[in-house]
Amino acid sequence: MRRDIKERIEKIKKGEVPEGYKNSRVGVIPIEWVTEFFKDICKINSKSLKNSTDDDYLFKYYDLSCADNGRIYHPCDFVSFKEAPSRARRIFKKNDILMSTVRPYLKGFVLANFYCEDCVASTGFAILESKKKNDVYFTYQNLFSDNIEKQINSLLVGSNYPAINSTDVENLKIPYPPVSIEREKIGEILSTWDRAIELKEHLIEQKKEQKRGLMKKLLTGEVRLPGFKGKWKKVRLGTIGSFLKGKGISKSEVIDKGIPCIRYGEIYTTHDNFIKEFKSYISRNVSLTSERIYKGDILFAGSGETQEEIGKSVAYINDDEAYAGGDIVILRPQETNSIYLGYALNGEHFIIQKRKLGQGHSVVHIYSKDLKELSVLLPELAEQEKIAEILKKSDQEIDLLQQELQALKLQKKGLMQLLLTGIVRVQH
Repeated sequence: MRRDIKERIEKIKKGEVPEGYKNSRVGVIPIEWVTEFFKDICKINSKSLKNSTDDDYLFKYYDLSCADNGRIYHPCDFVSFKEAPSRARRIFKKNDILMSTVRPYLKGFVLANFYCEDCVASTGFAILESKKKNDVYFTYQNLFSDNIEKQINSLLVGSNYPAINSTDVENLKIPYPPVSIEREKIGEILSTWDRAIELKEHLIEQKKEQKRGLMKKLLTGEVRLPGFKGKWKKVRLGTIGSFLKGKGISKSEVIDKGIPCIRYGEIYTTHDNFIKEFKSYISRNVSLTSERIYKGDILFAGSGETQEEIGKSVAYINDDEAYAGGDIVILRPQETNSIYLGYALNGEHFIIQKRKLGQGHSVVHIYSKDLKELSVLLPELAEQEKIAEILKKSDQEIDLLQQELQALKLQKKGLMQLLLTGIVRVQH
């Protein structure tokens, strides 16, 4: 970073105003910039509609997950308009921004990137149409800025579903360069980073899909590795080791530093196939009433909200002292490769068996007596080790890509802070 930019940042941090800058309602900005309200730069659509055609589409709040890196490229996943509730419909079209007004702090903002007229957003959105054609990306990027986040957080109303209203949206303020080419270039630069992030996310998904295919072929013996011809055995888990139960470790007992531990919920929210690092820790006193785990142990989640989650497992492959909390079933196998088991016990063959065992409705449980009866396919130990090595390498490639993705996101966040406040100016 250039010396002059660093000096500018340091002055602002100290509460000083650098030369060529001024204080504004949204902080320190270049002296020629202004502060604009959303209502002055966007048409904000919050009208209720009474009529529709069968060709219209409805985009609902929970469809945000189908947006690709904050953009909607096609309406094919939407429900048809005639199936939608009749109240409060909002029309949007290409280059309109859908801004979530329910839980907006989750940054549920999307940009429509497809050619289709009269698509419809349900309640929970404000539709922003830029009054100036080339402002759309500049406006869109501002929604993710610290400035907008602070304003939104100060306006939230409600506890279960915190929200802001349409008047709040109209009165959100952003720093605004008066020269259109500067706004356009800022939007273009940040959108270039979005595209890089999007490409990286697609590559990660491709790698994950390749890994799923690899697991299916290698863990069933459909594809055999060179040099291995021995017959695979179908064995019950109860015959390859002993079962134990995790103990205690309430949420209040978890601390930031101490002895590593794992709670059952972390098995299906944090870990995948084997434990790479711990997220929770306990004190020595708590460890005295907990169950220690050892290198090679397989940990099953004894509870879950769905039959798909139930019985998800991870292998513990390190030597460090660590403990398992309650609702975890521990398998301590003998003469098997635990990394191989970590993959195999999350494979399709095993998942199908587990689904039949889940007991309960809102919370599903699985017990060691049931797990003992489930079967797993085991090749000879040397082949297990080779399969584990290949799948672990695939995971490492995905981990590396995810680290690169996080680096891109952090770099973009830093760039946003510099460009959207004018600390760094673009050439125009």
